[in-house]
Amino acid sequence: MSSYILTHEQIEAKIQRLAAQVYECFCENPDPFLLAGIQGNGMELAKAIASRLPVSCKLCTLSINKKSPDANEVRVDLPAGEIPQRVVLVDDVCNTGSTLFYAAAGLAKHQVSLLKTLVLIDRYHRNFPIHTDFVGLSLATTLQNHIRVECAQGTWKALLENQ
Repeated sequence: MSSYILTHEQIEAKIQRLAAQVYECFCENPDPFLLAGIQGNGMELAKAIASRLPVSCKLCTLSINKKSPDANEVRVDLPAGEIPQRVVLVDDVCNTGSTLFYAAAGLAKHQVSLLKTLVLIDRYHRNFPIHTDFVGLSLATTLQNHIRVECAQGTWKALLENQ
């Protein structure tokens, strides 16, 4: 059984607010920054945020095994020399924090001096020492619940599924 958490219009409003928060954080320094979207919905969210920023930024995709993030190396689709020192790591949902934690560790190898994290939905079931800096929605759920975010043909939705 699934039920809506956020409609397309609600997600669009949250993306607009998240973009404003990112801009506020990075606007005073003219140096470039990077929106690093975790493959899949994290990258779709990063693109949506970048399109709403009044300044340009770099975009890249981080590839990580979400089921077992410590199993393989994190891959960034930018050459190492092109990664700015200021990065926003973007994903759709933060549950235990493992994906964000290992993705952040992978980015740290590239001499990143400032790393912020951004998620559309934060569930706060942390097993890893990672903090989310920009959050669209904080949601208390049980461990038996699953949150699924979908972006198909530019239309977003977030669903809560009971297992």
